[in-house]
Formats: sequence, structure tokens, C-alpha cells
Amino acid sequence: MSEIPPRKITRVLVVDDSDTFTKWLQRELNEDPELQVIGIATDAYQARDLVVKLLPDVITLDLHLPRMDGVTFLEKLMQSLPTPTLVLSAFRGDKSEQVRRCLRAGAWAVVDKNAMESTAGAQAGIVELKALLKKVQSHPRRELTGPQRRAAGPGRGSGPPARDLARVIGIGASTGGVAALHEILPHLAAHMPAVVVVQHMQAGFTREFARRMDRACQMHVEEAEDGMPVQPGHILIAPGGEYHCELRRIGDGVRVRLVKGEPVMGHVPSIDVLFGSMAKQLGAKGIGCLLTGMGEDGARGLLTMRLAGAVTAGQAKEGCAVWGMPQAAHQLGACQELVMLSAIAKWLAQVAFPGEVNVASR
Repeated sequence: MSEIPPRKITRVLVVDDSDTFTKWLQRELNEDPELQVIGIATDAYQARDLVVKLLPDVITLDLHLPRMDGVTFLEKLMQSLPTPTLVLSAFRGDKSEQVRRCLRAGAWAVVDKNAMESTAGAQAGIVELKALLKKVQSHPRRELTGPQRRAAGPGRGSGPPARDLARVIGIGASTGGVAALHEILPHLAAHMPAVVVVQHMQAGFTREFARRMDRACQMHVEEAEDGMPVQPGHILIAPGGEYHCELRRIGDGVRVRLVKGEPVMGHVPSIDVLFGSMAKQLGAKGIGCLLTGMGEDGARGLLTMRLAGAVTAGQAKEGCAVWGMPQAAHQLGACQELVMLSAIAKWLAQVAFPGEVNVASR
């Protein structure tokens, strides 16, 4: 007789600044074998850090938080790292308008905890809450977050839906990356989707690197400039130095935006910045690949891309000069696949043009 498989545990992050309520809620939820409270945040900034670190299945969110209100946090969350969120709050004033704001911001469900905090309503309220939290597991993350992110509205780039955009490939690399890129880029056919590369490199070196790659590749290669269009058949190398490289949707096209800024994950340009902009601007039209390098730059950005519907991969450990960045991405769950260096060009072609052969012969 076959065994009945165990039910999946729903991992919950609680965001609420009431110590009394969070202790009670944690105790009640943890008594259910299908639920587990994996963290408690008392403000939006703690919540942001714990979402990135713990990757909860669902969040319970109070609206009345110090430093940043819950709706503002929810809007930002759905733009950068969409996670199913159940608003659990004591409403004040016009409840119906607050509920509408929560749903527009991307809330999966809204529950008034006023009754739950009373002796008479506590038991019925917690039963309802547990049922809602478990129900999240019956909805695939991508199906759940997509409509919410479109409804979030404020702060998102204007322009047509992602389906009207051409695909764009983002590649990030650091230590050992120059050699890895020499193994990949020359093997991409001339009609491949646009490729944007962040290779950690000092100012002044990226332009010459782009020139060398242009002589070796069938695609046209050049150093990226602010406002430059991102077009099929072109590879753009982010300039080293003081500018981060982002992508921006303009109409039905995409352009480069170079932004002066402080180091992110220790680097300018940062792979996380490029990948984060691709997640926000391109959604499912993005393809992300993280190559060899020390540290963790690119890992969280690649995760953001995957959660936005993009196809993602990291370089496999075998043959990788430094399996730092791809390993960090793999541990976060950012990589749908780990691909050997010798197979990455073919993988990119298969993702860009399913069923076709688009690897350039050299």
C-alpha cells in the first residue's frame, strides 16, 4: 500500500509591531503541522531584509507600522520581490477604502484583525486565517503574483505589456568572466536577442574589451552608452567605473540608462542593479545568466528576475573559475538551471528560440 505524501508546510513571515499579538499568532500558527512561522518583522525595513533572506511562502502584514506604512511597503514589495501577502490589520476610519488600497497594491487577501483580538472572535478568526494561509499553496507563485503586480500601478514603468517587447538577455560576470564570455558570446548567432553584459572591470577597460569581442562575434558588440537602444543582434557591455547600467522601457522598445551611484554589493556597475531593472521593466521577456565570480553580486537580482517570470540560469560549478556568485544564486533558488560553460551559448539560443538551432558555428 503506497504511503500518503506529507502535505507541504506553508512558511509564514509575520510583519507586525505588536509584541503581544505576534507571540500569540506565532504560537497559534505553529500548532498547525501545515504552517510554520519562519520570522517576525516589526517594521517594513526588517520585513524587506527577511523576505530576501528567508523567501517565505506568504506574508501576514499589519498596515500600521513604524517608519513606513504597510500599503507603501506592499507596493514596493510587489515591484521588486513579489510574495503572496495577506493583510492582517485592525482597520481605522473608512475600512472599505483601505481594503481597496490593499488590493490595488497587490494584497492576496485582506482580514480585519479587530475581531481576532477579542476573546469571543479569536478562535473563529484564527481558523479562518489558517485556512487562508494554506490556500496560498494551491496557487502557483507566478500565477498569483502576475495580476497583483500589474494592479500595483504606482512606481512601475509606463508602456505596453511585456508581451509586446522583444526578449533581452542579461549576463553578469566577475572573476574569470572575461574568459567565460569569450567562450559564450562568439557562439551566439547574429540574429539573437539583444544581450546586455555587466562584467566587473575597471573604467577604461570595458571599451577595449567590447572592441575585441566585436571582432570575435557575429553579433555587433559595443560599450553601452546612456540612452542607447537595446536591439536584437547587438551585445552591449556596461562601462566600468562610476555608473550602474539599467534598462528602461520606452514605448515598445528598451534603452540603456546609466545611473551614477554608490557601489551595490561592492561593485559599480552592479549585476544586481541590471537584473533588478530587467525584472521590473521586462518581466517574462527577460533571460538572466550569472557567470563565474567572487561574492554574491547578481544573486538577488537573478532571483527577482525569476520571480518576475524570466528564464534564469547560473554557471555550473564544474569548470567555473570561482563558483561564488552562481553558488549564491543557486542557494537562493534564483537559478532554474545550472549550465556548463561550454553549453551556455546553446542554452541561451534554445531559450530565445525554442525548437530552433541558433548557435553560431565557428
